Amino acid sequence: MATRAASPSRWSAGLMARGNELLYRTREGDVVVHNVETKEKRILVERKKFDTYQASKYEVSPDMKHVLLAYTVAPVYQHSFTAYYIICSLETPETWNLNPPEVRNPKLQYAGWGPTGQQLIYIFENNIYYRATMESRSIRLVSTGKEDVIFNGLSDWLYEGEAPPSHA
Repeated sequence: MATRAASPSRWSAGLMARGNELLYRTREGDVVVHNVETKEKRILVERKKFDTYQASKYEVSPDMKHVLLAYTVAPVYQHSFTAYYIICSLETPETWNLNPPEVRNPKLQYAGWGPTGQQLIYIFENNIYYRATMESRSIRLVSTGKEDVIFNGLSDWLYEGEAPPSHA
């Protein structure tokens, strides 16, 4: 079994594999971790958290200590969308809005966890941002994005249909 779901398509409400554990959202709306060896199940993210933020999409961090919730999701093309994002600790009541340093609570074109820990990558106005941990500040990696001209980290509408289904 894969150790981590690596594609951005994990935003679809499907199944994610992490070692001997499966993560999925139940019909009741909870995100559950199911150990396939021991058959043990535990709720990782309660439905109440989705309801509080009216979140329709989620992604659990690789260290399983945070969840990234997308809300007010608006489709752009066939597979892409914009959304507001909030990060919720799964160990404390702390939350963080995901923002570029110069803007408060913008709609982002993409957000997702890096391969380990709490790394986050996100796209705002066709520019790419990186945040190493929850405690660190976001930094802009690319600043050449131009609306309808330069799509850093994103497919434009012409190529989105040709690329494998994913958010990025």
